[in-house]
Amino acid sequence: GKQLAKIIESYFKHSYIFTISEYKSLENIFHIAFSKFDNIIAIMATGIVVRKICKYVKSKTSDPAVVVVDEKSKFVISLLSGHLGGGNSLTEYLSEKLKAIPVITTATDINKRFAIDNMVREFGWYIENPSKIKNINKAILQGEKIAINIPEDFFKKYYSKNLNILKQIKFYKTLKGVLNSKIRNKVIVSNNARIDNSYNYLLLRPKNIYIGIGCNRGTSFEELNNVIINYLDLLNKSFNSINSISSINIKMDEECLLIFRKKYNVKLNFYNRDELNNVTETYRTSKYTKKIIGVKGVCEPAAILSAKKDMKECFKRKKLLSKKKEGNVTIAIQELAFI
Repeated sequence: GKQLAKIIESYFKHSYIFTISEYKSLENIFHIAFSKFDNIIAIMATGIVVRKICKYVKSKTSDPAVVVVDEKSKFVISLLSGHLGGGNSLTEYLSEKLKAIPVITTATDINKRFAIDNMVREFGWYIENPSKIKNINKAILQGEKIAINIPEDFFKKYYSKNLNILKQIKFYKTLKGVLNSKIRNKVIVSNNARIDNSYNYLLLRPKNIYIGIGCNRGTSFEELNNVIINYLDLLNKSFNSINSISSINIKMDEECLLIFRKKYNVKLNFYNRDELNNVTETYRTSKYTKKIIGVKGVCEPAAILSAKKDMKECFKRKKLLSKKKEGNVTIAIQELAFI
């Protein structure tokens, strides 16, 4: 088992081998692995893994992928989080490397059909109501039509794994188009916070909100959090669509930003003075900021830079909020929307 673990470790840059001799028990190992790792490869009997992980399993949207390999590397089994956690793709990759037999039991995969949660994982979207996933995947398996409000060109370009699904999908340009569609299986992709909930739909939140922040030293997390929540509410934008928080690199140790990242698992970007000053777009500059820290602005250029780095074809960048000052915080917001 240890010899096989060393072989598997060589396939992954960020991996770590846990042994019972070092951690005393499997209980300790799985407790640590579930809280700190995205993927768990267990070299042991499947029954042992089932018994040891059962108390840690919470949700398909948060559980890590769990893959089981026998010590002779004959089989690689996708046990948990096959789609959203990437267990199935990990199983396929590992079985190819080990020349083993992949064991995948999810219905969409064994029938070689498109699965909505695979697409969600690919694009990094947040699932607002994960219980609806099974309804959409069941409809796909049964050959029913799906209505969704994303551009067909975007889907073809950035999700080319299973294009045979195209004959089942009706693409709409607007949220209203999907809601008014006669197709009963609806998928909404939107960062709008308030959507008519009288319809039955799977709601996906694209991570397309980019927030730039400037703040005084020692600003509390509560103040930062309230400013962000209040402005998103004012703009009718979902908190779950936040992609990142960005600021100047002298704020890399600012506690309120670090707490925000840890609490909400949001990316945190920092830019140096040259990067911020080289933003050529028009925004509200500050003579005071220029004098004190050497930049014309922080929150707006930081938001612009973060949104720009994720630009793709089929997207347009939009300013949702110019620089606003609230107490110790300045905030600006950019959005990447579908064309």
